[in-house]
Amino acid sequence: MLAEKGITNGNEYIRKIFQMEIPLPGYESFILPMVLLKEIKKQVTNQEDFKWIQFVVTYTTQNGEYLIPRYLKNFRDIKRFVNSFIINYTHISTQLERLEYSIRDLMWLELLHYSDLETYQKLATVPVTFLISTSTDKGPIYSLRNEYSHRESYVITEKKDKVDPDSPVAKYIKPEMPYLIHEDTATLLSMLFNLSIQEDASIRYIENYSRYFAYRLPKNNIGTEEFRNALISSQTSVDIESILEGW
Repeated sequence: MLAEKGITNGNEYIRKIFQMEIPLPGYESFILPMVLLKEIKKQVTNQEDFKWIQFVVTYTTQNGEYLIPRYLKNFRDIKRFVNSFIINYTHISTQLERLEYSIRDLMWLELLHYSDLETYQKLATVPVTFLISTSTDKGPIYSLRNEYSHRESYVITEKKDKVDPDSPVAKYIKPEMPYLIHEDTATLLSMLFNLSIQEDASIRYIENYSRYFAYRLPKNNIGTEEFRNALISSQTSVDIESILEGW
């Protein structure tokens, strides 16, 4: 049948019918921070907040390396991260006064949320895994445990579940170790719980800690439990369950 139409190569005919993936060159790593800033600026109008976001995005190591490309590898990562960040940023910025949260800490934390969900959840639910508390004049603060500040103990360069038993790091992995993290994750934790941070709204202060993980409903919205309590306190004879179900 193909021959009747003058088609001698069936593969070429199929290529015309079915779409094929075409590898496209990605962004160079040094461009990614600028692309990220451009995407965030479309949605963050507060200039003071954007200034701190810019600080995090353009942060470089002592070697002049941007940190962002370690966690966001391509444009797809950037779009997904921005969508997630904006949701959480909107919630916390509408619930709290500007001086009640640190946009710098929120940005580092959301990078952790995106790049290592397992560690993020552990940090939210069992912070003592990574942190110790210390008393200061401003109140108790969290500091990063020494175990997570040195590569030779709990920080590894391989993925946690794929450590080569013959690799140099394997000898440091012991059954009693509570939790192993990648060195990129350790970097984010060190940025969050840096001893030099003096900001009153920092996540380091224990009284602030939970607000960075407890994103509530926007203003003028209430949860079902709050709605139930409001109706009970009004001492009405209305069928609460039916109202909740309809609401």
